[in-house]
Amino acid sequence: MRIFEKSLVLLAVIGVAMNLLLIPGGTFFTMLAVLVLSLFYIFFGFLLFNEIKLVKVFSASSYSAIPKYHILGAFLSGIVISIACIGALFGIEIWAGSKIILLCCVIICLPLLVIVLMKQSAKYKRYYTGILLRLIVTGGLCLLLFAFPEHYLVEIKFRKYPQYIRLLKESGNNPNNEKLRDSLLEERNKMHIY
Repeated sequence: MRIFEKSLVLLAVIGVAMNLLLIPGGTFFTMLAVLVLSLFYIFFGFLLFNEIKLVKVFSASSYSAIPKYHILGAFLSGIVISIACIGALFGIEIWAGSKIILLCCVIICLPLLVIVLMKQSAKYKRYYTGILLRLIVTGGLCLLLFAFPEHYLVEIKFRKYPQYIRLLKESGNNPNNEKLRDSLLEERNKMHIY
């Protein structure tokens, strides 16, 4: 399962790079990889963190050596990391409402991070390290995206189109201005980027 997870992360990184370089298909690859990764964590997080093989998921012997609170903790960790993946997707794609979603992701990651740091023991080091690593990556990415100024990613992504950036900022300040929205759409159509 770790190979599957790593390949999804690699695909997401490639998608983000394509997106920032304005190569068509970048948004598709980013969305595909992050959404599948999010579903992976929400449904299979307890297997991943407890190191249970997929073929032994229905075997009672797979769960005998695992404390019950580890199964519950892994399930909840999978949900939190899944939500953080979605928050990061909103931030990377510069979608409406991304700042509030990123803030919520940081807020839900912090208590789990504190619990994992407090509970870490030598006996279950791999269990807690796996959760901690994923929490730091997803929660840290959400925190980083939240800390960026409002139009920072827009200015990076559309750096060759200053007129579009200006219109986008003005449109955000005046969302009810129809003429401004039409100008923004016209400028976006000139860029040939979707």
